[in-house]
Amino acid sequence: MAVKNSNESEGSPTVIIRDTKSEIDMKREEAKNERAKYNATVEHQKQIAKLEISKLKLQQSARSKAQSHIAVVGPLYLCILVGGFVTALACGAIPESQISVASALLTLLVTSFMANLRTIISESPETDELGKKKGKPPSENN
Repeated sequence: MAVKNSNESEGSPTVIIRDTKSEIDMKREEAKNERAKYNATVEHQKQIAKLEISKLKLQQSARSKAQSHIAVVGPLYLCILVGGFVTALACGAIPESQISVASALLTLLVTSFMANLRTIISESPETDELGKKKGKPPSENN
């Protein structure tokens, strides 16, 4: 015979268990309840995180979205452009008389794209709703 004493602060009564099978079943049920409670807490935290991410996405300006897109996907675009050009040269898809024209166009594209990436990186931080620059101490905000 086993006696389970509960904490008086929980408010649950003392349970007297007469056999081990009942005790094992009770422990399984308690573990199942604790798992369900933990899973509910984890799911709640995931929902809160998703809400925060969607709130940040909604508050992001169109310019900021475009800048982040170019900064993230820009190198891929450059690789595709240069790789396509090299592949076209290797396959003979570009006639020899037009290679200089194609390379000049590719150079213009890559140069302008790199200039866009450079301005994104070197641009000053955005201003907040009060007109002060973000990321600087108050003495430097003018």
